[in-house]
Amino acid sequence: MTAEAPVDPADPAAPIPLVEVDGLTFRYRRASEPAIRDITLSVAAGEVLLVAGPSGCGKSTLIRAMNGLIPHAYPGELAGTVRVEGRPTTELKLRDIARSIGTVLQDPAKQIVGATVESELAFGPENLGLPRSEIRERIRGVAERAGIAPLLGRETSALSGGERQLLAMAGILMMQPRLYVVDEPLANLDPATAARLLAVLRDLADAGDAVVIVEHRVEEALDLRPDRVLYLEEGETRFVSFIVLWNTILTGGEIGNFAREDLHVLFHLPILGTPISAEALSYGATQYARFFTFATLGFTMAYAIAPSDLGVSFARLRVPEKFAYAIDMTFRFMPSLSVDLQSTMDVQRVRGHEWDKGKGGPIAKLRRTVPLVVPLTMNAIVNAEDTIDAMDLRAFGTGKRSWLRELRFDRTDRTILLVVVGMLVGFTVLGFVGPTADLYVFPFLLDLAGA
Repeated sequence: MTAEAPVDPADPAAPIPLVEVDGLTFRYRRASEPAIRDITLSVAAGEVLLVAGPSGCGKSTLIRAMNGLIPHAYPGELAGTVRVEGRPTTELKLRDIARSIGTVLQDPAKQIVGATVESELAFGPENLGLPRSEIRERIRGVAERAGIAPLLGRETSALSGGERQLLAMAGILMMQPRLYVVDEPLANLDPATAARLLAVLRDLADAGDAVVIVEHRVEEALDLRPDRVLYLEEGETRFVSFIVLWNTILTGGEIGNFAREDLHVLFHLPILGTPISAEALSYGATQYARFFTFATLGFTMAYAIAPSDLGVSFARLRVPEKFAYAIDMTFRFMPSLSVDLQSTMDVQRVRGHEWDKGKGGPIAKLRRTVPLVVPLTMNAIVNAEDTIDAMDLRAFGTGKRSWLRELRFDRTDRTILLVVVGMLVGFTVLGFVGPTADLYVFPFLLDLAGA
C-alpha cells in the first residue's frame, strides 16, 4: 500500500523528498510475523505527515526505520529500502542520519540524558563536535523558540512531565535537522503547552522543514494542519562495604603466602577452625584503612564537584568520552532511580509486602527485597534501551565530541594535583624500598599472641 506525496519528478520546483520508504517490510529477530508490511511513502520538505493507528500497528517500527535505528540498532529481516535525502539508511551511519532526521521519543524522561537544561541542550551539538560559541548561540535561540528560556539553569530531574517534553523537543531543535519525527508529543502536555508545541512544529514546516508526527490524540494533532494522514493497521497502510575487613581477615589476604609457622596465631574460629593471627588482623586493618581512605576521597569528590561537571572533568583527564559521559549519566539518573524505588516499595506495600518488617537477620531481609529488585531492574533495563536509542539518534559515540562546559585549572588545582602526584610517587617508592616494604604488625597483637 502506498501513501505518496503528490510530487511530479519532472517539475524542477517540486519539493525534494527528505525520506523515501519503498516497499518496506520488517520482522524483528524474535518475532514470528512482520511488524510492518509493504509500506511505501515519501515525505518532502515543508510537509507535515500525521501517522495514526491503534497500539501495535507498526507506528514505532516505521519511525525506527526512518531514523535509522532499523537496521543499525534493531536486527531483523528487512525488505525494501529507506532513503534519507536519496541515500539508503543501510549505507549511512546513525551520526549521518542524525544530521538530517531528529526524533523525539514518546517518553521524554528516557530521552533526556543531561543533568541540567543547558547540558541536555548541548548534548547533540557536542556529539557533532561544534564549537562552544556556536553551541551557546544555539542554546539561546532554541530556548526562546521552544519557550523554555525560564527553565535555563534548572536541573532536569526537577522538571515536570510537560517541561521535559518541551526540553526533549528543544534538544532536537539544537541539532537543526531537516525532518522532525515526533512520537506522541502531546501525551504529557496540558492544552496550552500542547498548542505551543504544535505551533513550533508548524513554524518548522512553514520554514521548509518536514514533520512526521505520531499521535493518538488525532483531534488535537489536526490543529497542526497536516498535509496528509497515514493510518496503519496490523502493520499495513489502510490509508493514508564492611565486608572488606572481615573477608580480608578470614581469607588472610596476602598472609596466605606466609609460612604457617611464621604466623603468630591468636585463636582459631569455632567449628571452622580458621586461624586468626596477628598478621591477618594487622593486614585486615591496613586494607580497611586503605578502603576507608578511598571512600573518604570519593565522598569528598562527589560533594565537592557538581554532577554536571563530572563528565567533562574526566574527559579533561583524557578518559574515554563514553566512559566519562557514563559517569555523568550515573548522577543524572540517581534521582530517577530513587523515585522508581520508592514507587515500587509503595506498590509492594499496598499488596501487603512489608519488606522492611519481619523477623530474621540481614540475609532474611535481603531475601525479602527480591520483589523490589526484580521490577526495578527490569524497568531500568527497558528505560536504558530507550535512552541508548535516544543517544544514538543524536550521534553519541560516533566521533570526537566537543564539550560546552570548559574547565580551567587555577593555582589551587595545580597545587593539589602536584601534592597528590607527589604523595602517590613517594608512597609507591616507599612500598618497594622503604620501611613499609614489609608487613607492619601491631606490637600489642604480637604481645597477645605471645601471651
